[in-house]
Amino acid sequence: MASRLIPRTILRPRRSLHAPLPVFRHASSPALTRPRTGTRMPGNATVHQISARRMYQSTRWDDDSHPTTGHSDPAPEGGTGRYPSNVDAVALEGKGLTRVHWGNQDLSIVDRLIPPQTILQFVECLMHGTLPNGKETELEVLEQEEFGLLYAPFNQWAPSSVGSGEEPILHRISVAVGSHEDPRRLCTVGKNIHSVKTKLWEGMVPVSPGRWKEKGLNEREYFDTACEYLTSVVAVFEYLNHPQVRANLRDGFNLISGHLGDFEEALNVKRRERGQKVLDLRGLWEEFIRAKYEVMTSRAHGWVLDRAKELQEQVMGEACVLPVVGEGETTPEMEKLTGKLFRATEIAALADLTIWMPMDGYVGYQSAEDVVAGLRNPDLNDYRKNYSDKLQAMVWPRMEQLIQTQLSERPDDIKAQSPEGRAKRLALNTIAQDELRRVIRGPAPALVPEGWIQRILHFHELSQSVEEAARMGEGLAIYRLAYQVSDAEWEAFKSKLEAHLASWGAGVDKAEEIKPLLKIHWFDGKELGLGDHDIDAAKRHYLEIRDSDAYVQNLQHDVFLVADGWSIASYNKSGFHSPTKAMLPGDFQGHILAVDASFDPTAPNEHAEESPGFNGQMRILGNLVWSELYAMLALRCASLEDMWPLAMDHPQKVYTGPTVPSQRNEWAEQNAIKAIIMKPFVEHLKEKHPEMAPVVEKLMMPHQG
Repeated sequence: MASRLIPRTILRPRRSLHAPLPVFRHASSPALTRPRTGTRMPGNATVHQISARRMYQSTRWDDDSHPTTGHSDPAPEGGTGRYPSNVDAVALEGKGLTRVHWGNQDLSIVDRLIPPQTILQFVECLMHGTLPNGKETELEVLEQEEFGLLYAPFNQWAPSSVGSGEEPILHRISVAVGSHEDPRRLCTVGKNIHSVKTKLWEGMVPVSPGRWKEKGLNEREYFDTACEYLTSVVAVFEYLNHPQVRANLRDGFNLISGHLGDFEEALNVKRRERGQKVLDLRGLWEEFIRAKYEVMTSRAHGWVLDRAKELQEQVMGEACVLPVVGEGETTPEMEKLTGKLFRATEIAALADLTIWMPMDGYVGYQSAEDVVAGLRNPDLNDYRKNYSDKLQAMVWPRMEQLIQTQLSERPDDIKAQSPEGRAKRLALNTIAQDELRRVIRGPAPALVPEGWIQRILHFHELSQSVEEAARMGEGLAIYRLAYQVSDAEWEAFKSKLEAHLASWGAGVDKAEEIKPLLKIHWFDGKELGLGDHDIDAAKRHYLEIRDSDAYVQNLQHDVFLVADGWSIASYNKSGFHSPTKAMLPGDFQGHILAVDASFDPTAPNEHAEESPGFNGQMRILGNLVWSELYAMLALRCASLEDMWPLAMDHPQKVYTGPTVPSQRNEWAEQNAIKAIIMKPFVEHLKEKHPEMAPVVEKLMMPHQG
């Protein structure tokens, strides 16, 4: 939902890495690129070779200030990158269970570590004082007239004693998050890792509990894929805790803190003259980011842990029904299940030790003496080095005692490995791990609803104080552009789609509370005089109405939906979806077409490599429209173009949420077969029906990378 507290133009994302006020973007031009050599650097490498041809033309090339100020030295001639601080994480290998994610960064993106939408969210916090964890700050917030000064040229209003410079404070901050003017803290990372980071940064889980089951990830045949989903979260925190990435995050934070300090000082001169309480914007910035890290780490850790425990319980349940064997004996089936149990346990351990966002060196941060979950444990490195020994020291004495007890109660060895006895032994490791976790992480913070849900509830509450006509709504426009179906077929589709759109939210806090606030606005293209499947005409109509009095407060401005023939068939035609047994069943359901209202195919696109083949449209599962598409648009953390890379390799080019390597590998196999079958047919159409060939090719042929 677009906030009405700040100008709507700010909320429309753009891609350029130039930093003109007030445009922001979360990740942008692929200027940091890796050569496709197939070579990889050691796991402790910080930089990979960066293409000089596409490197940013910084206006401060000759700056030799120290990295801790936010400005790194230029790389020496012959070095591996423009700046030593420009990390190319695509070059890193990873190890253990996360290696699969580091080794499958086939599509890369330039990452602004502190995304621009975080600045916009902080600006809102400056107005209403609500932190990302739902708490209210006790610090002073801006008054209405002060808010406008964020955008005003600094030297036109600030006392000369405070500082100079024409650039507004918000412009300076936008440069600091990463831009052509100051690219020193930008990093390159695979889209597979970045897409998960985007959701985690906003306090969202990669896959909701209901969607997890719908995809089949709770079934034993998809155990390996489920593990990859869990380790994808660990890989994000491995990336964020890479020494140079962590330093870049800190330095970016501190630069922004400095700019806020200038703004605060200038405002406080005026406040003191009026006898008002002074501002502590640097303190509020630290409090805001600390709360954001708290939400980010607690939700990510809780999600991995909950899913890992489900996997552990599933495996233990399977193990306990295996035939009874003698003490010290085993079977191939038991060995296989033991390996699975060990992997789930290892994932939980990785989550305990990796999902942290330390704030040492952040201006204003006061280290707590006690352990703070996700933020601080002074002995964390020791636990990382000695975790296995510490866990074994807790498990083995209990195991020995349990075995002795079981043998004394059941002298016959064959009964010592009964299902009941086996379950108790297997559970010991989990019990000990839970105890060790409490020592390492301390008490977990209480979770709040996901950020986009909090926003909707917050603005809905604010709306109740104004007249109904002026209230804000949460809505999406959908156009009927397929006219060849009968009225009965259309009504059947419409009923199925609306039910599917509403079927999200199982296990999502406050989902049922906001569902009544989410509205679909139907437009019949035929009644509007739009041609059959004429998406451009629908776009023109949408651009006309979205800013009208009737819809400006009630429609999402960036994207609208289209019910075309392909969408209708996905709901009405039996046999439309034909996934193989190895594919996740929940990834093949009815879908709808989402259209970027502002996409211009003729406009220059400096970052096309990040979303190859994007043409302004993307198909998405109906039950992900609100919880994924609308959620990320509301938080301004991703556009349709950002989401496209996760859809382009799907056999039907449908967005199904975050993906993992094993999932994409299955898709690739089916796509290869599909390409062999479809290519002759498409070539035939090009000769006999050239007008149909592009449409069929777009719908049916796999994406060509």
